[in-house]
Amino acid sequence: MSGTGFVVAMEAAIELARYDVPMRRVGSRGEWIIVSRWGADGEFLSISQTGIAAEGAGDAPDGLQPDLTFLGLRMTAAGEAAETAYLMLRNLPPDLMVAGVFAPTDGYALVGLTGGLRLAASGRYAHSRGEHNGQTVFRDMPNPPPRPSLATAWHITASRRPWSGEFYPFA
Repeated sequence: MSGTGFVVAMEAAIELARYDVPMRRVGSRGEWIIVSRWGADGEFLSISQTGIAAEGAGDAPDGLQPDLTFLGLRMTAAGEAAETAYLMLRNLPPDLMVAGVFAPTDGYALVGLTGGLRLAASGRYAHSRGEHNGQTVFRDMPNPPPRPSLATAWHITASRRPWSGEFYPFA
């Protein structure tokens, strides 16, 4: 994949798992997500949950907005593989902002174009929720987490769907 950026909606299957045993799935849901690749060389990938349930392979609804956003940094060089790998970040790089609320995360994402744009990502929430000046914020959480029964891992598989808000130069 080249360094060209995009913004697309994807229909995602999100499976939750135990933080300490991420292979042990404990629940799942369908949700619309917004996936963006950006930066001077396509080095950043943002995966934004919207909180909007996805229940079929139709077009994405208008008006999707980022809610909780994970940020990845590209690990593979452009054109190096059929899939581009991203390392999910626990901290925003200096002077960088994302849409929605940034969520510190441990994990990875793979983005591929074979058979249409698709995403596979796995990770663990590496944050705890709080408030600052009336705004929801997430802060980096130690490992092991202080309340492991509330900590969660996640697995996302997703495919691009037509959306009125997309920018996708590969079509």
